Amino acid sequence: MKNLGSFLLLFVSLSFILLPASAKAAMWDVPVGPGESFRWVFVTSLRTDAMSADIEYYNNFINDDVMGLLAGMTITGIAGKSYLGDIHWSAIASTQTTWAIENIGGYTPTPIYNTHADLIAFLGVFDLFASGPIPGVPWYTEAGDQVNDLVWTGSTGDGYPASGVELGKTSCTIGRMPLFYPGGWIWMDFGVFPSFEQLPLYAISEELTVIPMPGSLLLAATGLLSSTLGLKRLNCKR
Repeated sequence: MKNLGSFLLLFVSLSFILLPASAKAAMWDVPVGPGESFRWVFVTSLRTDAMSADIEYYNNFINDDVMGLLAGMTITGIAGKSYLGDIHWSAIASTQTTWAIENIGGYTPTPIYNTHADLIAFLGVFDLFASGPIPGVPWYTEAGDQVNDLVWTGSTGDGYPASGVELGKTSCTIGRMPLFYPGGWIWMDFGVFPSFEQLPLYAISEELTVIPMPGSLLLAATGLLSSTLGLKRLNCKR
């Protein structure tokens, strides 16, 4: 029994080394394991009008006005990033001259998670725009509040500009959150709002990679676990 207890204690300890952070995820915890990549997505808590036809207005709004409030917040485990302010964010939105797909980097397959580590789109942008509604997944603001709101998009459901009602026009298309339409988020048939209204935006991060586990640590952990299992089997034979 003593050996079994020691084994269980060791296994639990190794679990904290080897399991991805999502097993104990909180706000802004990384949702994947060492060496893997992901993107974060959220709905802005601050609001803006949609009168500008320049996509950089919306990108800057997210990076400066929204994330500027959290820029000094430290994050751990992401390669090359120490603070939230080190991350570049893009608006999931379309103007007449810029597609939402183009603005967020094209059809990349990197998985997308909300800020509480819930999976939004396993196949990344492919899933985000090509799989219809995204059921049962809550969306949060950068402050961690769950969202039930209208959101500026200027886009069709597949991430292209909604002709005549893109951001920067007199009226623009909107997305809706779960309270209004479970699973929906960007669909064009939600209608349009006057561009002078104040609504939030969808924001998505650049691709982020979790710092790989050093090979020596991984080998040591694997070897230690193997040795312990072997010792347990040997003791069971006695």
